[in-house]
Amino acid sequence: MPFESQVQFCTDVKVLDEWATRTGLTLPPSGDALSQSYTRAHAWLNHLKDQLVQRSQWRDHPTGDNRLLFSVECPLRGPSGESLMISLPAFPTSFFSPNRQTAFGTCFQSELFSNMRHAQQPVADMLHLLQCLIPGMLTIVMVESVSGQGTWTTSRGLPPVEWVDCNKAQLTAVVGKDQYAKLRHAADTKTMAFKATLAK
Repeated sequence: MPFESQVQFCTDVKVLDEWATRTGLTLPPSGDALSQSYTRAHAWLNHLKDQLVQRSQWRDHPTGDNRLLFSVECPLRGPSGESLMISLPAFPTSFFSPNRQTAFGTCFQSELFSNMRHAQQPVADMLHLLQCLIPGMLTIVMVESVSGQGTWTTSRGLPPVEWVDCNKAQLTAVVGKDQYAKLRHAADTKTMAFKATLAK
């Protein structure tokens, strides 16, 4: 049967460690070090948000909350009438806050977010950039039932290498030359970028 895919949000340290081992992209040892890369990505993320507002009629929601980088709302509604608000934090440690994880999961794992990442490039770019900054936090999960085998679950933890190549200059400015080289190698290596499990 055809596979189904969705975005999965996870900040379980054990899962992130597994992805770090698989990809060779170890997270910085301190929150400060991670924040430096994320802060360098602020301008890029804001530019993507502005593209959604200017070209696709998304609505910018000024929050007045210095913990948030931005909040932007999709003009479309999901199958059940639900809305989509992408609210990215100013500091990456907020992704790991127990008080915020439900909200992030609701956003990234929604059907509307999945549809928008296919339909609007800035949404896909946001997803891919976050995958580069915190590998394993956002994965594309594909489930396929294979006759005679069982159900394969394949998770993709990094963007396509073509995206990494197209955004080389911006990624290098954010993560550095050495980390970019590691990232590019991992994205181009299936056993590093993907994880597959079989349930019979």
